[in-house]
Amino acid sequence: MNKQEHNEIFKTTAHLFREYSGKMVAILTKYYGIKQLENIMDAVQESFEAALKHWRYKGMPNQPEAWLLTTAKNKLLNAIKKESTLASLQASLPNDFELLPSPLQMMDSQLQLLLKICELKLPLKSQIIFTLYTSSGFGVPEIANALLMTNEAVKKHIFRTKQLLQNASFKFDELAEKHIAPNLNQLQLVLYLMFNEGYKTTRAKEGLNIDLCYEAMRLAKLILQLQPNDATTNALLALMFFNIARFPARISNQNFWIPLEQQDRSLWDPAFIREGLYYLHQSKNTQQLSKHHLEAIIASIHCCATDFKTTNWSKIIYLYEQMEVLEGPSTALTLNKMIAMSYVAPSVELLAQLTALAKELKPEHQLFFHLAKAHLNTLLHQHANAENCYREALNHAQSEIDKQFILNKISDIALSSNGARS
Repeated sequence: MNKQEHNEIFKTTAHLFREYSGKMVAILTKYYGIKQLENIMDAVQESFEAALKHWRYKGMPNQPEAWLLTTAKNKLLNAIKKESTLASLQASLPNDFELLPSPLQMMDSQLQLLLKICELKLPLKSQIIFTLYTSSGFGVPEIANALLMTNEAVKKHIFRTKQLLQNASFKFDELAEKHIAPNLNQLQLVLYLMFNEGYKTTRAKEGLNIDLCYEAMRLAKLILQLQPNDATTNALLALMFFNIARFPARISNQNFWIPLEQQDRSLWDPAFIREGLYYLHQSKNTQQLSKHHLEAIIASIHCCATDFKTTNWSKIIYLYEQMEVLEGPSTALTLNKMIAMSYVAPSVELLAQLTALAKELKPEHQLFFHLAKAHLNTLLHQHANAENCYREALNHAQSEIDKQFILNKISDIALSSNGARS
């Protein structure tokens, strides 16, 4: 096998891990129980490691998903045998395990695992962390990025949850609306975070993870099948469709971020925008707006504007203000609102308000803050200050695509300054 074929195997395996590992964890947990979850997680991880070694030399099997699931099951059984007596092993192992469950069965199992984790008596953040860890193939850095936490804090949450699971006991039932309703808000939050991680992934060389976004959308649609009139889930799906519609225009062929004002809108997917408008319309059957409603409306304004100049920034500012009333003030929300304000009336006063936020910044807000300052300084033609802000932002960038975006901005400022001098 040549180098190109090796690279293709690696890419395919990475794709399968993103798309399939969470489903494997869910289906194995359904059959072997939540108490085996740690062994299941290890078995799934080891099955992908085995795939990389095996497929490089013997080629890709006709059904790679079935190969992975069978390998994970066998590794899991070996782990269980080491820990169990023969009698308890025979009593606990299922005899109806399917080597390749249908997509609907896989999705059903994944949603059931989400629900079961919701039922554990855990703090909300711990539930969300563990759901992302088990059901969505998130690693610790991805969870930390999604929840604005440190890696060590995430590891502690996972460890404590694993300890609690040793005494947990529940079985998977047939999905019904009654199972969804008590945990709906948390399910929506988990899927929102899952989509956001795909929308701007923490993976070093990838800006987007469209598989993760599609997975969040599939699970949201499954919830909607059980609760079709839920306004917030409809609003969440609208937001997802509006955002995914812009994917083809967000990254260049050289793997650079393309800012909204420079995106080729002819590349935006009109079918996804129509889907977004449909779900946004479906979300109106409520007297109480959610954060997802307001974010979806903002996204719809961007998608429906004929070009960047005709964007209704005043309405976007109003919607961010309504979000502050609904959710309470937050640094991230204030930064987003100030970016919108900068497109209406950039001013030294606005820059001073933005700079004042430095006193209350948490580490996870540093990158966005310095990028916002650089952006506003650029609009005010304060190019030296803008360059300094970009260089400070570079110190807080973690992904390669973010670093390259900032370096491109610094290069643009240098070219602009040289042009002005000539």
